[in-house]
Amino acid sequence: MKKIQGFTFIEVIIAMFIFSLLSIAFLWCTKFSMDVHTVSVKRYELCTQGEIALENVVDNMKGFDAGEITPVVISNIAHEYSDDNGDYYVSIKETPHDNLYIGEVIFRESRYERLCTQIYIP
Repeated sequence: MKKIQGFTFIEVIIAMFIFSLLSIAFLWCTKFSMDVHTVSVKRYELCTQGEIALENVVDNMKGFDAGEITPVVISNIAHEYSDDNGDYYVSIKETPHDNLYIGEVIFRESRYERLCTQIYIP
């Protein structure tokens, strides 16, 4: 009489259980990775938008002569380039030095707090 080689039913069930645990762990890690990637992409886009806004502020302010810049003009420029969604806002501050301003993009909810630059109007 020949002995039949093979797996028992319980061995197959245990193998399927182990395989399913490994599959669930892999899928969970994949989902976590995709979530982290999505957050990173959003942060990158937000930072890029802030950089563009700051460059636009500098270009706009350089279009004025030193005598034309008033607090109202500064306020209008800052308001114009602030984000409509409220993710960041633009702040422009005068310094004690003549014709030197500090332009900042301040992020509300981000890993980055702010981007800054100095703007000199000759």
